Amino acid sequence: MRYDPIIKKIESKLESSIHFSDYDFGGRDGQKCPRPDKTEWLTEQFITLMNKLKDFLKNDPDQNLLNEFLLSEIKNIDSSVFLKEEFELLIWKYMEIPFFLLGNRTVYDYFEKNKSLLKYYD
Repeated sequence: MRYDPIIKKIESKLESSIHFSDYDFGGRDGQKCPRPDKTEWLTEQFITLMNKLKDFLKNDPDQNLLNEFLLSEIKNIDSSVFLKEEFELLIWKYMEIPFFLLGNRTVYDYFEKNKSLLKYYD
């Protein structure tokens, strides 16, 4: 199956210690996580997205089906429950696999086109 190496990469990523911390939010420059109590929840959101992508890739989809899946996934995320920084971090981390390993810009293009239209938690 053509997606086996990517599925293995996702599994490896999921088996590692995934977490969101001050560092992810720019902590190396002194910034702090905006809602430290939500980092576990944010991690769960990421893991769910990665597992769905992994399971989808097991069906060996063609490029069109992959595009539809990725677009559907990103549209189904309710940005209003995230602070802007949280949502952007989640999208950028999720986008790593499609963008860099699959050469797929669907998530990136959708986010760039719609980021000013998204509603965030106040």
